[in-house]
Amino acid sequence: MFGQMIHICPSHQDVKTNRLDEKTTPPKQLTMPSHKAFPNIFQRLYKAWFMSLLTITISIVYLDIELRAQVVGMRKAGLSFRAIAAHSNLPLSTTGRPTKMNERDCRELSRIITCHRRLTVAQVTNTLTTQVSTRTVQREIHQLGKQSRIAPKKPYLRPQDFQRRLAFAHEHRHWRITDWARVIWTDESSFELGKKSYRVRVWRTASEKFNLENLAVNHRSGRRSVMVWGAFCGGTKGPLVILQGRQTATDLVSNVYRPALRPFVEHMERAPYVLGRQRLTLMEDGAPIHTARVSQEWRERNGLVKLQWPPHSPDMNPIENLWKKIKLQVSTFYQPQTMDELQAAITAAWNDIPSPSSIKGHTQRKLTISSGVGFKKMKKESRDFSKTTPKYASFPPILYFFLNIIESLL
Repeated sequence: MFGQMIHICPSHQDVKTNRLDEKTTPPKQLTMPSHKAFPNIFQRLYKAWFMSLLTITISIVYLDIELRAQVVGMRKAGLSFRAIAAHSNLPLSTTGRPTKMNERDCRELSRIITCHRRLTVAQVTNTLTTQVSTRTVQREIHQLGKQSRIAPKKPYLRPQDFQRRLAFAHEHRHWRITDWARVIWTDESSFELGKKSYRVRVWRTASEKFNLENLAVNHRSGRRSVMVWGAFCGGTKGPLVILQGRQTATDLVSNVYRPALRPFVEHMERAPYVLGRQRLTLMEDGAPIHTARVSQEWRERNGLVKLQWPPHSPDMNPIENLWKKIKLQVSTFYQPQTMDELQAAITAAWNDIPSPSSIKGHTQRKLTISSGVGFKKMKKESRDFSKTTPKYASFPPILYFFLNIIESLL
């Protein structure tokens, strides 16, 4: 109907359409439905209603087509779309031609990028049945609310792992900052020499960041690397130990526990906010060297209580904030070329980090876990990716509703 004029014949309800460029199209018949199915008493009322509706529709179409004719005339006169929009008091998108992708094409595009999130724009364009440019496809994808983002690297979680993470969040949801400040956060991290990150882009919305299909799985690398151990507690940064070669449980006791962990625990036990309170708690992941009998016996002899940590949950450990900051500094400012330079750069970056940054990352991570937002996020993970049902899912709906309100206030 672009650039067309409509004429109403007085003797019939025929609508003849002529294009502005003097090309004609077959006449269209606009007829009123038959009155045989209606009683005689309603025929005149129905006819009056139909004719009034037809008159209003034709008047609106005529005014719209008159404006379209003006736009076409200005375009043929050589005016730009921006000038036409300003002269006609219309949006800029209205003065141009209609988009080549209709509603059906947009639904097809939505299905493609939902089922195949790792396709590039060129691959999505070749998959569509309608021939359009990559620029058009990219614009329509953005109209659907999806952006190309880097897939977060997360370890693979089994259904039982989701349940354990949920149980951990439920058990510690009442902990305060003072409770988390008595936890000694420890972890090992690997630094690779000359590592180049390979970033995977996926199509997703803002709320789909940690969906399973939007994650990039971590894989071990064959590059030369060095392993380090670090710890911090509350606002105090602990020692950094560079581990040489592959470590066993015996090596962990002789290289980490005795020379580094034990002095740090003794120092933290004399801290003002620990006196008169519960003993310190040691946080370690489920690595075999941490669960070995040699390691367990040493912790028992020295009176260290270990925090029960869910498996495959490095994202819940606040010391990951320190590792990320150190790796960024090493790759950006130091750029080591040898293993000795890498070890020296790691040590210098660790010493350059002030203690307040430790407590800042610690507070941010643990508040997320202990608050209702983090608890409900883990609950959503368990519901989405696990085949089992949370323990409180069998509660009555009204009790479940108030439980969610209470969780949001924690």
